[in-house]
Amino acid sequence: MRNKLLSLFILIAVLVSCNYQSNKTPYYSLKDSVLVKQLNSIESSNEFDTTDINYKTLKAYAANDTAFLKKMYFDIEESEKLNKQIQLIDSCIHQTKLQSLAVDEAYRFIYSAAFCPYNLNVTITKKGDSANLHLILYQYNGNTVNFRIITEFDKIITIRNWEDLVSSLNEADFWGLKKENGVTGFDGDDITVIGYKKRPYWRNNQINYVHRWSVTNTALREPYNLILKLSGIKKGCYWAE
Repeated sequence: MRNKLLSLFILIAVLVSCNYQSNKTPYYSLKDSVLVKQLNSIESSNEFDTTDINYKTLKAYAANDTAFLKKMYFDIEESEKLNKQIQLIDSCIHQTKLQSLAVDEAYRFIYSAAFCPYNLNVTITKKGDSANLHLILYQYNGNTVNFRIITEFDKIITIRNWEDLVSSLNEADFWGLKKENGVTGFDGDDITVIGYKKRPYWRNNQINYVHRWSVTNTALREPYNLILKLSGIKKGCYWAE
């Protein structure tokens, strides 16, 4: 009787396993089929950027391109090291993510220059009919021991000031810019601009992150100069009259 029960248990386990596999296989086949179909659709159209890293990663995954995936893995590790440094800075100046600020719209400008000991972090926000500018000028030498805030303040700005900034960003096509443009260098300066827009509940909130080297040679020069004028700061290595 005991052997019969054991045999019955094994039979049930096998049947359940087979049923699980029969349900599982089409699921994975569907994922792969949809992925390949979408990649083919992108390649047959001129509307998509096939140099985009997300597209290239998906294509490598579908083709099992181990060489590309290994390089991608290495690049991610290097990026994570850089992100740890950025997080270290954020922990020093206690910056909240724009999407967590409970505002309608916000932009953050992070600026640094070669041979300048100071970095600038400016966050400008709008909620309802009021707008605010928060500025931090700080010194950062690669660790928390040498970190110090030179100056930090909030400043209320007018709605007209806000509209001028938004207009300048629109002229620079901020929301249409890619995260990176491939232009880098050793000297000069660089800027990161992060934007956030709260949208109605039926649409996703909008977030964009843009980094550019050599600010004066980019469309972000004018919005950044406007930020400096609005702040009125005269400290650091760079300001606007």
